[in-house]
Amino acid sequence: MRYLLGLILCCFSLALSAQCEITINFQGVECTPDGNNYVVFFDVEGTGDSLWCGSEALRGVCGSYNTDEVLVSQPIPLGEEAMLVVTDETNPNCGTQLIVDGPAECQTDPCFGFGLEVFMSGDSTNCNDTSQVWTINAIGEDYPIVIEIFNTNQTMIFTQTLENTNVITLNVPDGVYFVVATSANGCQQEVLLTSSSGACATISGQSWRDQDDNGLQGPNEPPVETAVQLIRNNNIIATTVTVNGEYRFDNVPGGTYSVNFDVPDLLVPTAYQIGNDRAIDNDVFFLNGTTRLFTVDPNGNATDIDAGWRIPACDVEVSGSIGGCGQTGTVVAEAVSGIPPFVYEWSTGDTGSTIDGLSPGEYGVTMTDSEGCVSTETIFLEVSDSTFFADIVQTGGNNCSDAGEVASFFVEVFGGTAPYAFLWNTGETTQSITGPFIAGEVYTVTVTDANGCEFVDRTIFQPFVTEITFFSPFFLPCDGGSVTIAVDSIQDFTFTWTGPQNFTATGVSIEASIPGNYFVEGTNSDGSCIIQGEALVVGGQSLDDLELFTFSDTLGCGFDRCLWVWTNNSNGGFPFDANFQWFGPDGVEIPNNGQGPEICFDSNEPGIYGVVVSNSCDTVTLTTFFEPNPECDILSGTVYIDYAANCSFDAGDFPAPRVIVEIMDVITGDTYFSITDDSGQYSAEIPVGTYEVRPVSDPNQPFGSCEPPLEVTLSGGGANVQADVFLPALVECPMLTTSVSIPFLRRCFRNFAYVEYENLGTAVAEDAEITVELDEFLVNIDASQDFTQDGQTLTFQVGDLPPFSSGTIVLYFTVSCDAQLGQSHCIEAFITPNDPCVPDESWNGALVNVNGAECDGEEVTFAIRNVGDNPMSVPLSYIVVEDGIMMTPQPIIVEPLDAQGTFEVNLPSNGTTYQVITNQEPNAPGSDTPTALAEGCGTNANGTFSTGFANIIALGNGLPSEAIACRVNVGAYDPNDKLGYPLGFRGNNIEEGTRLTYNIRFQNTGTDTAFNVVIRDTISEALDLRTMKMESASHEYFVSIDTQRVVTFTFPNIMLPDSSVNLAGSQGVVSFSVNHNPDLIPGDEITNRAGIYFDFNEPIITNYSRHRIAKEGLPVSVRAEEAQQVTLMVYPNPTAGEINIAVPNREVRAGDLLTVTDIYGRPMASMTYGALAGNAWNLEHLPAGYYLLLVADASGVTRGRTGFVISR
Repeated sequence: MRYLLGLILCCFSLALSAQCEITINFQGVECTPDGNNYVVFFDVEGTGDSLWCGSEALRGVCGSYNTDEVLVSQPIPLGEEAMLVVTDETNPNCGTQLIVDGPAECQTDPCFGFGLEVFMSGDSTNCNDTSQVWTINAIGEDYPIVIEIFNTNQTMIFTQTLENTNVITLNVPDGVYFVVATSANGCQQEVLLTSSSGACATISGQSWRDQDDNGLQGPNEPPVETAVQLIRNNNIIATTVTVNGEYRFDNVPGGTYSVNFDVPDLLVPTAYQIGNDRAIDNDVFFLNGTTRLFTVDPNGNATDIDAGWRIPACDVEVSGSIGGCGQTGTVVAEAVSGIPPFVYEWSTGDTGSTIDGLSPGEYGVTMTDSEGCVSTETIFLEVSDSTFFADIVQTGGNNCSDAGEVASFFVEVFGGTAPYAFLWNTGETTQSITGPFIAGEVYTVTVTDANGCEFVDRTIFQPFVTEITFFSPFFLPCDGGSVTIAVDSIQDFTFTWTGPQNFTATGVSIEASIPGNYFVEGTNSDGSCIIQGEALVVGGQSLDDLELFTFSDTLGCGFDRCLWVWTNNSNGGFPFDANFQWFGPDGVEIPNNGQGPEICFDSNEPGIYGVVVSNSCDTVTLTTFFEPNPECDILSGTVYIDYAANCSFDAGDFPAPRVIVEIMDVITGDTYFSITDDSGQYSAEIPVGTYEVRPVSDPNQPFGSCEPPLEVTLSGGGANVQADVFLPALVECPMLTTSVSIPFLRRCFRNFAYVEYENLGTAVAEDAEITVELDEFLVNIDASQDFTQDGQTLTFQVGDLPPFSSGTIVLYFTVSCDAQLGQSHCIEAFITPNDPCVPDESWNGALVNVNGAECDGEEVTFAIRNVGDNPMSVPLSYIVVEDGIMMTPQPIIVEPLDAQGTFEVNLPSNGTTYQVITNQEPNAPGSDTPTALAEGCGTNANGTFSTGFANIIALGNGLPSEAIACRVNVGAYDPNDKLGYPLGFRGNNIEEGTRLTYNIRFQNTGTDTAFNVVIRDTISEALDLRTMKMESASHEYFVSIDTQRVVTFTFPNIMLPDSSVNLAGSQGVVSFSVNHNPDLIPGDEITNRAGIYFDFNEPIITNYSRHRIAKEGLPVSVRAEEAQQVTLMVYPNPTAGEINIAVPNREVRAGDLLTVTDIYGRPMASMTYGALAGNAWNLEHLPAGYYLLLVADASGVTRGRTGFVISR
């Protein structure tokens, strides 16, 4: 066993800080049960400034120094060395690493794969039903398998031997039981279960006025009368009213409930669950008078649920509108809370709750209630008529030198009647004004047309950035060390640097010792000048990780031969100073002007081809052998919609555009692809041979396949062989799809988005309608087609859509200046009719959707709905992701939803980004994991909210008739790029089965109009071309696929203006979606990039879009990855406050410590196992929520973990 300990110079210095030392102590290795991996045990000591944080091999966890807690790495594949890296959380100058070879071999645990599941069902609403039906499922086939059931007295009450089946069904009386399964080779699994179906209990409580506002019921505080509803599964099952503030529900079956109290007039709930006495505190959690879910134990005990009420702080809301051009507006103030009577004072000097006769502009109100409470609010009143509006456009803004261009604002006016009058808040009355302006200041213009209609627009002045040009890259020495990066010192400027591994520094120079990009920004004291630069630090790496690949089709067939050098280094690219010298047979050099890692050349000469790659530290030679190109023919034909389903042409069949055609060699299995044009025709030049040709359709489309597929033989001679193929129609029905593409979003500027719709079915979609919902920060909305508008919702009537017809709606809008920089803005589209064409026969009709979150300032509410016609056949489960981290390590499971049933998830509005992910009804025609997003609801302690998490996982419900796109607004951006959505978590990880949507964005940044744009994208073998679907685009285009997997998008006569003339109009986007290759395994990477050609100019090569099939799921908010050596069980679960702990395999000692933590890992209670002495553990002092129970041995090593819920 080899392990090495080495320093990582994390702070670009050759010496560590004297105040910071870190040591990783190696504690051993252990094979995983499957025999294919091993884990490393370790602990961390040091003198760091805060916490230490681990690398990906350590699951990214952080911890305190010198705790003696033994931790475990993620599983490492057998045969690979483990590299464990630890750095100080706040001091990147400090870090270390541990390298472990791992064991030479591992044995598979003979019990690996053996398991036990028990499912219970019964009538939990019948107080007379005292038994449940159990279904016991033994996992594995090591027969015979013995099933035994014991009660808590260790008396066996049932046994059965399974010879060739794994399932037993039986009735079990109420009680607590151990179920034990034993396989033929002695493996055992044990499950502890509580069967309780029929006993009933009582729910009672009080409603009172909390006069001293302390959250507790005092002896003299008066009762408050109200109506009370008992709720189960979102249904009201009983109603009563209080008498002297008291209420009672009897004969309540065991289960999960909530109670709703009608909120009394002028009151709100008092503080939630203060103190430890549940008989005198307030259990109402939500402002509508509802409690959180709680569990009733079916044991005849009473559950105390109380409601305390207080007078709320006063609050005022303001609403208003202006009906249209030339009209005046009205604003109305309404007291949301407080004690009447109320006094209103407006910024105009008016009093009263309503004022009218107003022009567009900002109005404020101050409300005072009878208790002296004061609340203020403002409203910006603007014309609601979208046919007349204005947009402020900034030009210039470089004040960094005497010759810098002075900024100006110009007002573009749309609609209305000329002439126009202009009035700026600076006093000018011209259509354009010139600076100097103050950075960050809001500038407002009021535009009035000849009819007296007014429109007000605002913008924030943002200085243009002056770029610093470094003579980069900076090369590191091959044997380590650092390099100095510096800028000129400028008086009155402050410089800030950022770089790899969270590097930050200030000053005019830095010492860099880690490869990567370093960014510097300098700002003067008043913010009117910003200078930025980026320096690349490279070098110090060998070239022994390079591989030489041929492109997927190296056979030529009229195409050049293409070679490609690939690197797997951790920096994700080649050394910047790498040089490539390509050669052919006999060492003859192949000219390569770019000297890059890719080359294509026209040569049919067989022999050895290769490349010499060199940099300042290393030189390698890579070679491959090319056979002569084979003889090729052209295969072409038409794809028809086959209404008779007879796989032959009949009257009424018509061509199908944009259908993928798969062409597979029957001998070698080599596969080529083509795509039909708008006339339904395809063409491919391929080697001679015999092929199976078939069109590929989406599983949701109402098409079958011709079996056997059409077989075609190409015999050579340069022939053009015709082969028509067919899509047999299974049923006649429409199948409407929609997609949304957004090029770029810039605050305070005019932007575009594109909604495409298409009928991929076999019948006309009658009276098709599209509904588009836009983010609230997207304002001044207009579109290329007529629409009706209700707030941020637009409705388009697109009429009857024949099969394979399509269209595009262009949306025009401004991103509000009030949006936070980096904030995400979402656009959703829905098209009807949307009934599924060919649903899976085993689908029961339930369909789970997650609706977009609602934010009321106090809570974020997600509605999970079963929009289907039948109840769910499986329990509903969901997880909540907060800022990219799962709040619970396991899904939360609740009862199945009834048809049209709803389950709400309520979360605090604290400025974090939430995503709720649910399960789906098996075989339903939607996503397996419907997902919804909420960003920007409430603020955190800093008065802001988190951004950057909106696209880490796939969004939406996965229905063809629905689409969602969320993009962040930006300041500066790369105008030509390729991005794959979702972007991925922990960098770029995606779950297996995630469908990717690629956006290729382009912009004409030249000095003249671009007449034609061509985009060429070589699709990686890691992507399944069979599943490729063209999505929305900004302009009309043609698409083709050649036999080298190159997809070409051609935009003829696009007439793209240059960005200095029309910033928004100079941009474009094209989108497509595709599944990854199903053969990929966790750890496999998907890379893709494109070349963009503007007219006859050299191509612009985009960035690489990178994804990796995740080895692990989303990170969790506690150390859920700790060693799982001890099996723990908690019952009842959920619990009202008391838990019993069972250790089926008796693996815990009396001195082992039991600790209860919340989902953030904070200890909430602890006790030794011996002190518990088999008794129940009273945790009633803890609030309702999800908790973890951990067991640690005397040395502090965590050996077991389980979760449970306190629900009241």
